[in-house]
Amino acid sequence: MTTREELRLFNEGFRHIPYHQFIDFEVTMAEDGKAEIRVPVKEHLINLAGMVHGGFYYTLCDLAAFAAAWSVLKGKQLLVTSDINVSVLAAQGIVPGSELVARAELLKAGRRLVFVDAEVFNHEGTLLAAGRVTKTVLPWKNGPAPRE
Repeated sequence: MTTREELRLFNEGFRHIPYHQFIDFEVTMAEDGKAEIRVPVKEHLINLAGMVHGGFYYTLCDLAAFAAAWSVLKGKQLLVTSDINVSVLAAQGIVPGSELVARAELLKAGRRLVFVDAEVFNHEGTLLAAGRVTKTVLPWKNGPAPRE
């Protein structure tokens, strides 16, 4: 089980990455192979049609998949995306005070690969995107592991 302190440190570590600062998300749950991420819908996520950019759904699926896998592995591993397939099922524009919620569930964790399903919902619970993410498990070689 992931403690509140572990989740706080996880979010803090994620916030050191400039892209993560830009999108302003929070991992609200990551335990037992499941994860949830929440992000407010803001202007910088919107495309020319006034909808959330499709590529952002890929980002949310990828981040939620990482958090779900991390919740089980929690060791000195680096998880890198080796394959991602996301289907955008519905559009979402800006609604004042709205947020997107990404949820992911680990399907299988092997020694070298992990497989995760991820979904993105709007503030009303409408499914906006569904994806499958494969991550390669590599040894952590750049100093202390993110959890230390």
